[in-house]
Order: sequence, then C-alpha cells, then structure tokens
Amino acid sequence: MLSGDPASFPQISSGLSHTGVQLLALLVPTLISYLLDETTFSTASASSKGLHEFALQNLMHTGPLYPAAFKTVIGAAPELKTRLESAIRSKQANNKAKTAAGQPKPTVQAAPTIKLKTSFF
Repeated sequence: MLSGDPASFPQISSGLSHTGVQLLALLVPTLISYLLDETTFSTASASSKGLHEFALQNLMHTGPLYPAAFKTVIGAAPELKTRLESAIRSKQANNKAKTAAGQPKPTVQAAPTIKLKTSFF
C-alpha cells in the first residue's frame, strides 16, 4: 500500500520509457482533478481538503523528478496547467498569510510605571 509521502512511491528510471510517460499521462490529470479552486476550498470538507493537499504535494514532487515528461503532459492540456498554477499560487498566498500572521508584533518599551519617591543623590 502506498503512503501519502511521495518519496515512498516506486521510482521510475530517470530516463522515462514510453510506459513511464503513459503512467504520468494518467497520474497527472487524475491528481489535478482532485485540486480544489480558491472558491470551493474554503467550504470544502476536511477530507476534500486533505485530498487536495495530497494531490498538490505529489504533483509538486513528480514535476521536478520528471520535468520533460511532466511538461509534455501539462502542455497537452492547457486547462490542467491553469488549474495546477492556480492551486500553487493559492498555496503560496496561504503560506505567506500564515507566516505573516504568525510573526509577533514588535513590542514598544514603555516608560516604567513605578516611580521612586526617594532620590538617592
């Protein structure tokens, strides 16, 4: 059984055979079909969001492993490329928003509120 980690998937040799390209031609459109657009992502169920994240993670892992075959498959269907680019942009914007929200605001040092009544000079 395959786990959710793309690194655990069986590796196809770096010089993809015709069969390997055919596998990518099946895998890539299937994974892209699980990607949610920005409007439906916020209202989607937790399982749909999980499937979206799984598909995006695997696509982002597979693309750099087999760039020529991946570009061939994506280039054959412009709607796949558009949907994948949209999902990647949305993820990057979401990550930026999370990191910006997670950064603590700089604290301003206020003057001490307790004043000494006795002068030591």
